[in-house]
Amino acid sequence: MRRPAGIAALVAVGLALAGAGAGHASARTLIEADRTGGFAGVDDHLVVRVGGAGTYTGRDGRHRPLRPAATREVRRVLRGSDFASLRGSYRPRGVVADAFEYRISYRGRTVVYVDGAENVPDRLSRILSALSDLMSGRGG
Repeated sequence: MRRPAGIAALVAVGLALAGAGAGHASARTLIEADRTGGFAGVDDHLVVRVGGAGTYTGRDGRHRPLRPAATREVRRVLRGSDFASLRGSYRPRGVVADAFEYRISYRGRTVVYVDGAENVPDRLSRILSALSDLMSGRGG
């Protein structure tokens, strides 16, 4: 009977350590962005660390390293965007078939944008364009 309790204790310690590691890694993350949806079922994930290097992961699950030169434009656009003053969500009034949804986290703040949203500030449009270029291999 002691064996299951020992296993449960090991699992609890492992989960605690995993949580501690995740918090440490996020402190070094400058930008995290997800792009999902679309006709083809896109599932893109981008992480840019404070130093500018990052990782792009596409729907295929492959991790592609990004050098600081490749992320320079998206970092520049975000730096000049007054990101903290953007609303938390920009969504269309109705359903938009095959829309992309972007979830962008920058310096601890998250903004969600869904294709078809109205009254989108130009500064958010510039961010979306830079992210889309980077995630599509056109950035940097």
